[in-house]
Amino acid sequence: MITQLVKEQWARLNIKWSGLNIKWANLTTQWRVIKWVAGSATAAFLGRMLFDFDVSLKVTALGEQVAAIKEQNANIQTNIQAQIQAQNANIQAQQANV
Repeated sequence: MITQLVKEQWARLNIKWSGLNIKWANLTTQWRVIKWVAGSATAAFLGRMLFDFDVSLKVTALGEQVAAIKEQNANIQTNIQAQIQAQNANIQAQQANV
């Protein structure tokens, strides 16, 4: 009789234990899904940050290139004006000698 009660209690305990195992497996699966979603969101966030950083670097580089081109244009204009003034001075000197 006692043996039968022990067996029944043991069987109930095993059933409860397997229920806990199933619940633990479900929690583990849910945690994996949560980690995957969080990882995907983190990856997307980091990817966006890297994209924004890359774009800002490119914009900065383009801004620097534009500034360099403007400076070159200013230098070219200054050189052209200096050459024109020198040629005008030569022409005026030649006309004065004639």
